Amino acid sequence: MPDVDVEGMIEDCRSEVEAGGFTVLALAGDDSGCDWAYSVGLDRNFGHPELMIVGLDAPLAGVVVELLATKVAEGTSLGAGGRVVMDGGLELRVAEVDPLFRAQGDWFVLGREILSRYGTRWPRSLQLVWSDPMHGFPERPGDPRWLVRQPVLFSV
Repeated sequence: MPDVDVEGMIEDCRSEVEAGGFTVLALAGDDSGCDWAYSVGLDRNFGHPELMIVGLDAPLAGVVVELLATKVAEGTSLGAGGRVVMDGGLELRVAEVDPLFRAQGDWFVLGREILSRYGTRWPRSLQLVWSDPMHGFPERPGDPRWLVRQPVLFSV
């Protein structure tokens, strides 16, 4: 496995945010967790909650967040309770991430580091919740059918 220049990556991401844009972090989980991706910079530069998706393979999750974050940067607003259907049919519901998940845990560690120089807490965030092939969605935190593949970070 090649060495990763984490400090260099963080500085590259900071530069994107400081230039008025956003960046997307797509992370692979370990054997006991799932992949996820999220934006950094939408709140600071576009006045919009950050976006995140959990449970899709990191490359796909990153693409989904990148596409929707680009739409936000172009003026689209997403809000809790909304729905999005991606080209190709991926159906998403939008839910507000619970403040507890924003403040604790590992979900936004790199994002917090990127924004650390501004002295702010992790901002409001929206989880993009994807449906299964039968168009079912996880409805509550801890649902055993979804817990490992798509944990929900919102309160019911």
